[in-house]
Amino acid sequence: MAAGFAHIKSHRITARFDPVSHRVIATDTLTFDVTEGRRVAVSIPGTLLSSMLGVVERFGSGFVYVGPLPDDNRVEITYAKSIFDAVEKKDDLSWVVGDSTKGLVSEKGIYLTGASGWYPTDNVGEPRLARFDVTTYVPEPFLVVTQGRVPERSRLLAPKGWSSEKDVVPPTAKEGEETTAYAVSSVVAQLPTDDLALSAGPYKVSTRVIEGIDVSTYFLEGEADAAPLWLDAMEEIVQRYESRLGTYPFPKFDIVENFFQTGYGMPSYTLLGDEVIRYVTAGAKGSGGKIPPGYLDHEYVHGWYGNGLFVDPKDGNWCEALTSYFSNYLAKELESADAGREYRRGVLEKYALRVKAASDYPVRSFRTKTEDKDNDVGYGKGSMVFHVLRKKLGDAEFFSRVKRFTESRLGTYVSWTDWLAALDGEWARPYLERTGLPAVRIASATSWPGPKRSLNADVRVEVVIDQPRGEAPWPSVAVPLSIDGESVGFVDIVGKSGVWRGNVNGIPKSVEIDAAYDLLRQITPGDLPACLNRTIEAEKGVVRWTGAAAVFEPLARRLAQDKGLEIAASGAAEPSDTRPVVDLRVLGETERFAWPTGATN
Repeated sequence: MAAGFAHIKSHRITARFDPVSHRVIATDTLTFDVTEGRRVAVSIPGTLLSSMLGVVERFGSGFVYVGPLPDDNRVEITYAKSIFDAVEKKDDLSWVVGDSTKGLVSEKGIYLTGASGWYPTDNVGEPRLARFDVTTYVPEPFLVVTQGRVPERSRLLAPKGWSSEKDVVPPTAKEGEETTAYAVSSVVAQLPTDDLALSAGPYKVSTRVIEGIDVSTYFLEGEADAAPLWLDAMEEIVQRYESRLGTYPFPKFDIVENFFQTGYGMPSYTLLGDEVIRYVTAGAKGSGGKIPPGYLDHEYVHGWYGNGLFVDPKDGNWCEALTSYFSNYLAKELESADAGREYRRGVLEKYALRVKAASDYPVRSFRTKTEDKDNDVGYGKGSMVFHVLRKKLGDAEFFSRVKRFTESRLGTYVSWTDWLAALDGEWARPYLERTGLPAVRIASATSWPGPKRSLNADVRVEVVIDQPRGEAPWPSVAVPLSIDGESVGFVDIVGKSGVWRGNVNGIPKSVEIDAAYDLLRQITPGDLPACLNRTIEAEKGVVRWTGAAAVFEPLARRLAQDKGLEIAASGAAEPSDTRPVVDLRVLGETERFAWPTGATN
């Protein structure tokens, strides 16, 4: 950190957007924290129109001021910038990160974050949290959505045709003049945050107050009728988390439709692509009106984790792991014990199938996802770190500690180290800092007659569990043990092995460890199901097709490129091929379930 420099602690931004010219014209009044000094280094976006500062130098695409701070610790800067980074459409075979842009002001909509460079920032030292109060003017029918408290909205009628290259606030039209209507929105910050996000579009708004929170949908014309379905879903979600995590950090939660494909959680709102809205709506209507886990609940929980407690930039990204655990996973656990078990198993299966040893990395090194393996490391494996911490503490203690820690750290940076300390989790550090997972196996299982000398009455059993030679021991854990489908206790692994001894009735037919998949451990190849993922991710796999080459050949080439599969020489199916095969074909009524010979999916 640069000694002697002040840092921005609050912004008061007034901004006008012109979607036609892609411009934002804004005034930002910055207030500084002078604890460490009174010199400032501020990056100013775009073209500087006016400033209370002294010498301002050009820096990259904007300007920078380095110098002393006025006596009142405040600086007012007016600037203008054109922002139009064209959206890069993603055509991944599966959803990973959505479309990409640094930001744009356009006639289709507005999308801005800190990466857009649309407000002044500190130019020295480590990132800091700051408060953002924002007033915006945008031509109707656009409405602005941004983070913070419930907006105060009004309407300003400006003279028709008015424009200005330097004035932020439009003038009010005189009586009798033709007018252009501007939607005005004023939002006060609820918490200090690490960024300022803003979206705008021609939205239709529906609002419902749920447990004191203003929950709103900002949908485009085509999806506006689906608002009740989404608001109904939020009723259950809000109530689910009130008792577990405490009061939601913001007085509002907005579900905002974007004009390109995103799945973002912002402080007090979520930004979902139009195709995502349509897809989820259609699926919900086809399944009794229920939105599946992983959409709304995931983004709502981000209000605490990632947007209420912020990821310490000096450490790994823990917020996706904890958000996934409390949303995607917890919803399944609350559905049923079997659904929770299958989710946990699925996390371990995907990690085993899609994360190769050569490209694996520690959970603590995860920052953001760009491909499937990042999902399996940062979201999946990371979420199960919280699960093993919960199993160690017990449910009541785990949820109590999470809630207390969450409430005490709102509006601050939080690290993995902080979470381990809050949850007595220092023992679990290897799960964060090592690649791979422990290989836990049954080394031997032996039974013999007990004291009664009768094989059908009292049978003595010994089960030995160990970890393979050649790797350092993992954390000592209690491994659940089942015999003939019934839980009989735990095997304590200390170092690299553990033993269970006990009596059972009758000759045991099966022994199973961790039947509920509560441990972070490897799934053995023999325990992996036959599934499409296993075939696609297999080494020396083949992709081929039968008929409809115009449709299947481009798909086959994408699979070959993305997953390293070999394209069959002729493209045609050869039933004698026993390699793992992805076989693309149109199934008719007579062959719908007729798979060719070999390991095909």
